[in-house]
Amino acid sequence: MDENLPYADYASPNNLYLSISWSIPLIAINKGEMKTILAPTNAGILLDGTTTEELITAINKMSNNHNLLNTVSKQLPKLQETYSWHAASQKLLNAYQFQ
Repeated sequence: MDENLPYADYASPNNLYLSISWSIPLIAINKGEMKTILAPTNAGILLDGTTTEELITAINKMSNNHNLLNTVSKQLPKLQETYSWHAASQKLLNAYQFQ
């Protein structure tokens, strides 16, 4: 993703949610919704830039550091609870309920 495009501040890729649901360790840009979702839980590596070298470094860091991989893996269930289809449907139902 080009970090200079305006949608980078507001959009999040579908693959982010698929990775969460499948418990795949995450590497994402440190911007917008991806930062909002991942930073509080440390459920992945956030990149400050978008160069190939930074991505390669992050992949190597994740694959060579088993402690990091275990830490990230333990955080993913928390995100699964928050961003599951069930949780999203409950938020939508609550928004439409009249009190």
